[in-house]
Formats: sequence, structure tokens, C-alpha cells
Amino acid sequence: MPDQDKKVKTTEKSTDKKQQEITIRDYSDLKRLRCLLNVQSSKQQLPAINFDSAQNSMTKSEPAIRAGGHRARGQWHESTEAVELENFSINYKNERNFSKHPQHKLFQAIFTALVKNRLICREWVNRAPSIHFLRVLICLRLLMRDPYYQEILHSLGGIENLAQYMEIVANEYLGYGEEQHTVDKLVNMTYIFQKLAAVKDQREWVTTSGAHKTLVNLLGARDTNVLLGSLLALASLAESQECREKISELNIVENLLMILHEYDLLSKRLTAELLRLLCAEPQVKEQVKLYEGIPVLLSLLHSDHLKLLWSVVWILVQVCEDPETSVEIRIWGGITQLLHILRGDRNFVSDRSSIGSLSSANAAGRIQQLHLSEDLSPREIQENTFSLQAACCAALTELVLNDTNAHQVVQENGVYTIAKLILPNKQKNAAKTNLLQCYAFRALRFLFSMERNRPLFKRLFPTDLFEIFIDIGHYVRDISAYEELVSKLNLLVEDELKQIAENIESINQNKAPSKYIGNYAILDHLGSGAFGCVYKVRKRSGQNLLAMKEVNLHNPAFGKDKKDRDSSVRNIVSELTIIKEQIVEAVYEPVPEGIYSEKVTDTISRCLTPDAEARPDIVEVSSMISDVMMKYLDNLSKSQLSLEKKLERERRRTQRYFMEANRNTITCHHELTLLSHETFEKASLSSSSSGAASLKSELSESADLPPEGFQASYGKDEDRACDEILSDDNFNLENTEKDTYSEVDDELDISDNSSSSSSSPLKESTFTSAGIAVSQRKVRQISDPIQQILIQLHKIIYITQLPPALHHNLKRRVIERFKKSLFSQQSNPCNLKSEIKKLSQGSPEPIEPNFFTADYHLLHHSSGGNSLSPNDPTGLPTSFELEEGITYEQMQKSSPKMTSNNGKRKRAQEHPVKVI
Repeated sequence: MPDQDKKVKTTEKSTDKKQQEITIRDYSDLKRLRCLLNVQSSKQQLPAINFDSAQNSMTKSEPAIRAGGHRARGQWHESTEAVELENFSINYKNERNFSKHPQHKLFQAIFTALVKNRLICREWVNRAPSIHFLRVLICLRLLMRDPYYQEILHSLGGIENLAQYMEIVANEYLGYGEEQHTVDKLVNMTYIFQKLAAVKDQREWVTTSGAHKTLVNLLGARDTNVLLGSLLALASLAESQECREKISELNIVENLLMILHEYDLLSKRLTAELLRLLCAEPQVKEQVKLYEGIPVLLSLLHSDHLKLLWSVVWILVQVCEDPETSVEIRIWGGITQLLHILRGDRNFVSDRSSIGSLSSANAAGRIQQLHLSEDLSPREIQENTFSLQAACCAALTELVLNDTNAHQVVQENGVYTIAKLILPNKQKNAAKTNLLQCYAFRALRFLFSMERNRPLFKRLFPTDLFEIFIDIGHYVRDISAYEELVSKLNLLVEDELKQIAENIESINQNKAPSKYIGNYAILDHLGSGAFGCVYKVRKRSGQNLLAMKEVNLHNPAFGKDKKDRDSSVRNIVSELTIIKEQIVEAVYEPVPEGIYSEKVTDTISRCLTPDAEARPDIVEVSSMISDVMMKYLDNLSKSQLSLEKKLERERRRTQRYFMEANRNTITCHHELTLLSHETFEKASLSSSSSGAASLKSELSESADLPPEGFQASYGKDEDRACDEILSDDNFNLENTEKDTYSEVDDELDISDNSSSSSSSPLKESTFTSAGIAVSQRKVRQISDPIQQILIQLHKIIYITQLPPALHHNLKRRVIERFKKSLFSQQSNPCNLKSEIKKLSQGSPEPIEPNFFTADYHLLHHSSGGNSLSPNDPTGLPTSFELEEGITYEQMQKSSPKMTSNNGKRKRAQEHPVKVI
């Protein structure tokens, strides 16, 4: 035993000695790093880069400096500071509480030196290699896990400098592609700002530095880690109202909707949570509606992830306060999807991840390896499901304020679905269950507020509970007003709760029938009378009968003087019974003979057969009368062909008349040319002019002119001219004469010039050349229409691919919306060609009337009514005219040549319409 005690003491001493050696070595390393960081930038010898080395000193560094295409292949020689920074990041990558560490003072001195001598030292930042500055950011990020060092960063003025540097790096990344270590820098900086924004009192520091603007810009990042970093930081900022207001002023909603529509599950989760927070601001809810976000949000309700669904449903709760949005949600099937979630027949998944844990994993490069779909316990899944169902009840509560929405909820068995949620379950989480009961009661109370829905509730609750339910009042949103009702329900004895459960089952529209009578299913016993019972029935096959989905058979005779009315009651009941039998047995007066064809009689007979299996559907009915339909269509086709042939004959007749009139004009022109040359041999140029004038007068009296409403246009394509004539409603004879003489003058000028150059007699060739002479004013350069279309299309795509702007830019929005319409699912190549052609030609017609009205209201609201000045140089209409829409001509007026110089990229981003 003494030997064993001696061995234990020896082991303890060895362990203590080893621990002491590690502590001394760590202390020495920290002191050396502090001394290196205290060297001023002007005295520091920055290392050189050796790209020839196959080794990489970063192989042992934190995974944030990873080999994803951004790690430099080289080794720093004689760079002690770089090596010490890397060692620091390796040794303390798992440390969280630096302020309570034994070497706290050294850590504080190192952090201060990193901020003062590196981060805010502009000279060092400009001269330092990219990898060196990245190591500084990593060390700052590790130390700032401790809230104590976050306050030190603020006191030293480091937040403003960090925000400026992040803006510079982000602009380079978004505008000109990725540089070395750019992604890792952005990931580390977004993490630092997320940690700052996680504390309520520190969020103002971030917005004051302007970092939130850069974070919004980074939502357009191509790298997933950069995108996640910006989403995490913005979600932390949006927890405060002041920060939400500043973020909402920026152009963020459209980018968020794009992420929700196209990105991975984790990005969608974080984006939905951010949008849920921002929807507290009215302008964000308005933008969700204007940017067509409702279909995108409803498409996410098919997901099985509880946290994503919870965020999306609460977004719907906030946006459906707008009546138009509420209707849109119903039209897109939102009510059906919400009720489907409430029924609880889906298997959901979730995880325990939080914004803090995701941010740490993202900065450390472990986000892709993080197992997000952790297996939660059944109790945790159930609690999360309760929260989701409560959110669905809240959404339905807002939706049923619209009478049509409320009717759909009732028709889709929504009262039964919601009422099931009020039943208590002592095995579940009491707090979560009570909250869900309150939300369910509130949704039911809103439905009860509409008079036509009240009969459903009369059989639902016992008298005392029903009184409390009524006394709450109509449309009371305060959830605490329903707590008394929940408490009263939960205190009921087991038999009373069982009775309420049976009452709820009685209003289930999809319950199994109690029995069948013939082809009818007996759904419910509504009551009894002196002469029979009242039942609710439904066709056994589920098909409709003479447009009746359900038939209520009831006894109408009730009252005090029943004995005096027995005979009349019997007669009424006998008549109702006969009617019922006629309906069931398909007894009706036959179609009169000789009036209608046998096919009509046979079709009616088959459609009214009581046998549901033999009764034809719409396809069978169509096949029964197919020969009649084909004859009708044949007659219709013949009539159409006849009209087309008649139109073609009229068109050819008009064209022949046009060509004849055109030949007459040419003949007159030749006679005029011959007369002019003869006149030149006998008289001066002036007399020739007077002769031409007299010939004009003669032509006006004797020429065979086209009839009124007809205009000949010499030199144009005949078919095209004919179409123009047929569509010209403003033609008159005076214009015809004027145009004809104008063309004759043009030809006379050329003939005069040709004859004045020679005094010899006019030859046959001269007549020929004069006949094909064309005025110089009619000659123009031929342009390639396809090239013009491609040029305009290239300009549009160029502008829409510019980096995102911080503020709402109507000019750019106009182009983006125009491009979206060109390449939408409803568009086609012909439409694309037509739209671009109209833009190239500057058509005065509007671009889809009211197409940009929504953007006008959005910008007008966000800018206080000063969206465009009256003297705006872009060519776009003023704010008053913009409300009526934009024409192709207005877009085309602001069309200087697009520059290809990358240096002018910023100018194109600020004034995108000028490019078009």
C-alpha cells in the first residue's frame, strides 16, 4: 500500500508539472503575440509570398480558412506574426469565456492591439496581404465570443471601421467577382456583426455603422456561407423595432422572396424567419403583396419542417390583414392547406438549431456538416406541432373576416377541424395545450360572429360554456379574453367532456354514415316530429342528384294547435313523401312526342336514371350527342370558310383596283415626263415648270383618280399598301391628290436634272431610266431587324444583372418587371419578339396598361410622394403620369449608347434606364 500511494503521488506531481509547462508555454506564446501586435505598421516588415512552395502553412488552421478555392498555395517565410496568429486561432478555437481565463489581461491586451494597430490602422490594412488580414479577423471573431470584448470593440471605434471594410470587400465580391480569401473574410465579418446584434442594446451600434446596408446587399451573394451569414445577422437585428424600420427602408423583400422560391431548405428557414420579423412593418407587408409573394409563401406550406412552416404561417397571419391579400390567399388554395395542417395527418420534422449555433457553425466552416435534422423526442415534436397549429388558427381567424373565406372554411369541414383542438389532453404540455385551445376558441368565435354559421354551434357546447362563449363578443382579437373559456372547459368532468366530444363529432361532414337506405347514406339524425324523423342524407356514391348534394328529409308540422291541423299535416307529409319517392325513383312527366328528336328523349332518360352506376357523366353525355355536336361544328366551320372566302374576294377586288389606279398614275407620270422633254427643246426651264403646272391642272381634271376612301402609294409594297388602305379610316380625296402630285414632283425633278445634262434628242433608254428613277428622299439605309432586337434584349439583361441597389430604384424596377414579363411562363417567342420590336420602334402604346402601377404606389409610399421630379432627365413620366402606366416610347426616349467600360458600371447601376 505505501508503494501504491507513492505511485499516485508521483503521477499527480507529473501531471501538475506537465500542466504547469503547458501554462508557461501558453503564457510565453501570448506575450510574444502581444509584442508583435504592438509593433507599429510603419516599422513592421510584412512578409513576402512564396508561391513555389508545395506546402501550405494553413493546413492546421481553423476550417474557416478552407481549401474551397480561396486558400493561397504558398508559405509565409520569416513571418512570425502570421504564425503566431494562426497558432492562437488553433489553440483557442474552443474557448468561450476569455474574460474569466487566468490569462485575461494578456487576452485583453492582444485584442486591443488587434483593433488599434491592425483593424483601424488604414496604413496596415492597405499594405497587409489578404491571408494576413484574414487571420486577424479570425482572432477577433474568437475573442468576440465573449460579450466583454464586444464592448471593448465598440469603445475603441472598431465597429465603424469593420463596417467600412466589409462594404469594400462586399462591393468587390458582388461587382467584380471573387478575390483571394474574399468569401472567408465576409463569413467572419458577418459572424462578428451577428454576435453584436444578438444583444439588444448593441443593435444600434450595428445600424449606426451602416453595416445593415451591406448585409442586405449580401443577400445577392453566390456563396451559401456568405448568404447564411448575412441572413443570421439580419435576423438578429430584426428583433428590435428600430432596426426593423431601417432594414425595411431598403430593397430587401424581393431578394427574400427569391431565396424562398429557389434556395435550399436552410436558407429558406432563415429567410422565412427574417421575413416574419420584418412583416411587422406595413411597408414590408405591402411589398410582399406587390412582388407576388403570396404564391411563393403558400408553396412552402407543403414542406414538412416545423420551423419553416411556423415562420411562413405567421407571415400569412400578418399579411392577410389586408382584405385583398386575404382574398388572394383563398384563391391560391391557402385555406385548404391551413386546414390540412390542422388535421394533423402529416409527419413533421424539426431540429434544435438556433441562430447562435448556426452562426458559429457557419463561421467555423461546419455548417454543411451540421446535422440539422436531429431526432427530437415525441414530446418535442408534439410541442412544436402545437405551436404550428396555433399559428394556423391565427391565420384562419384573420381570413374568416371575409364572408366568402368563412363560407369556404365551413364547407371544407373547418368548424369540426378547429373544434377538435379545444379538447384538453392532460398528457400533453399544459402551457402549449392551453395556448392552442385559446387560439382555436378565438377562430370558432370569429366564425360564430357570422349569423349563417351559428346553427352549427348551438349543439356544440353545454349551456353555461355557451354563455361564456357568447359573452366574449364579436371579433375580439385579444387572446387573453379566451383564457376563462379554456379554464372553464378544462375543469369539466369526464362525462361532460365526452359529451362535448360527441357533439363535435356530430358536425363532422366526413364522418361514416350510421346506415344506408337504398342508395342513400344516413349522415345525421336532426330531430323527430309527430309524423316522422328528420335525417341528413347523402348519395351513397357521392354523386349529386337534379344539382342536390345533400337532401334533408324533415317533417314541417310543429306547433301548439297540432290536433286541429292533423288532417292538413297528413296531406303535406303524404305530398312530401310522394315528391321524395318521385325523386328517388326518377318519376317525371315524359318528354312530349313529336316535338323533340329521339336522341333528346334518350339523353334525358339516361341522365335522370335513379341508378347512379348507369347514370352517365359529362364525358359519356358528350359521346352520346357527338354526332349532333359534329354536325353543329361542321356547319360552323362551313360558315367560317364561306366568310373567309368572301373576305378574300373583297380583298382581291380592292387590290386589283389599287393596282389599276397605280398603273394609271405611272402612265400619267410617263406622259408628264415626255411632255417635259419636248418642252425643254422649245422653251426655257421656267416655261417647263409652268408647263408642268398646267399638266398638273390637266391631270386633276382628266386623270382616272381612285374613289373616295382610297389612297395609292407608289413605291410601296403592294400587299402592305393594300392592308394599310383597308385599315385606313381617315382617308380623303384631298390627301390622295396631294400625295399623288408629291410623287409626280419627285420624278419630275429627276427627269429635269437628267435632261439638262444633255441637249441631244431624248432616246428610248432615257425613257426607261426615267421610269425607274427614285427620289433621294425615299432612299434609306437597310437595317437588320434581328440585330436591333438582340441589342435591346442585351441591354435589358445587362441592367438586370447589375449588383442590387440599397434603395428602391423605380427606373431599374421598370426594366426588371419588363424582363420578368418577357420571360414569364405565359410569354412565348412571338410575344418576346413583338414586345422588343415595340420597344425598338418607340411605340406610343402603354406597356401592359397598369403594369407598373403597383411599383408606382410602392415607390410613392416609400419616398413620401416624391418618386420622380417633374424635370427628371431619364425620359420617364412624372409621378403623376406614372400612375397611368409607361409607354414603349417613354422608355425608348432615354436611350443613349450603352458603354462597355467596366469603370462606368456604377453609373449604369444608378441610372439603368439611360442604358435603354
